[in-house]
Amino acid sequence: MQHRHCFEAVDRTFRDLCTVDDNTLFGGIPVVLGGDFAQIPPVVPLDGRPETVQASLIMSTKIWPKLRKLFLVENMRLSNSSELDKQRGSIQLPPFLKKTTDVEMFIEDIYPKQVLQSPIQNSVFFKERAILCSKNTTVEETNAKVLRNVAGDIVTLFSTDTVQSDITGSSMGDVPEEYLHSLTPSGLPPSKLELKVGLPIMLLRNLNPERGLCNGTRCIIHQIGQYVLKVKVLGSESNEMELIPRFTLSTLPDQLPFVLTKKQFPVKLCFAMTINKSQGQSLKKVAVDLREPVFTHGQLYVSLSRATSADGVSLLFSEQNSLLTTENVVYPEVLSSQYNQE
Repeated sequence: MQHRHCFEAVDRTFRDLCTVDDNTLFGGIPVVLGGDFAQIPPVVPLDGRPETVQASLIMSTKIWPKLRKLFLVENMRLSNSSELDKQRGSIQLPPFLKKTTDVEMFIEDIYPKQVLQSPIQNSVFFKERAILCSKNTTVEETNAKVLRNVAGDIVTLFSTDTVQSDITGSSMGDVPEEYLHSLTPSGLPPSKLELKVGLPIMLLRNLNPERGLCNGTRCIIHQIGQYVLKVKVLGSESNEMELIPRFTLSTLPDQLPFVLTKKQFPVKLCFAMTINKSQGQSLKKVAVDLREPVFTHGQLYVSLSRATSADGVSLLFSEQNSLLTTENVVYPEVLSSQYNQE
């Protein structure tokens, strides 16, 4: 998913540092790059398909032709999804996948209410399943629905929000706090964070990579405090607890007309997560919300490839979608170029 300019910058740096011929890739240092061009390509904010395609590594005439390509031909998670990149536009998904238009049945299939009555005892249960959605708004709605089915009292944690007119720090004056709380920019936690002990959460920042606390890491809550959360990493073999403090987080300069600064725990509930966030995870049960179709290259492929078996995949369609079809957004020029530039 990295922009090709990142690889080209590393290539130039290694050539400058190593006393070798200028034509030697990466200065003669062995470099291994891994990825799947059928999955989501580099994200170019505020740009369209041409810019996204040009940002891909395969468009680098300085690097791609000189690489030795090794192709993996078998999908180790879900063998049937390997054909998805060959289907484009509106498609009918395989009949062996579970499909429904009933939201409650869809959620119940992956998070049965009887199991949610004792969440702290079911950390393995949460580790092996998730609901995937294409948009953050849908993720928030789904998390809120599942939260109401979990036993225990809700603890509400509010953020402290301030604004600046620009990155220089000049103030914008008084802005209604209600308005700031309604903003949920990508990458920032919600202003109103509702949690319960025993629930799964996802980290939104790299806190301590050596201990596995990275952006996207899923944890289980064991204790909720005003200034710190005590959690355990999902899937961790040790019983060691981790402490998550409140952080001051800010939006990027081009995300909003102003810079929003939010002091809040860098976490969010993760009964559901976006398809982008699910990349690299292997799950036994995956429920994909397709009421709103995917909107970027590779998202459908990524979502259906998270499951270790086709039996563990279920799909939700809108009631108006009587044909149960969905859009498979694929950029053919990205997939074909990986072979044409051999």
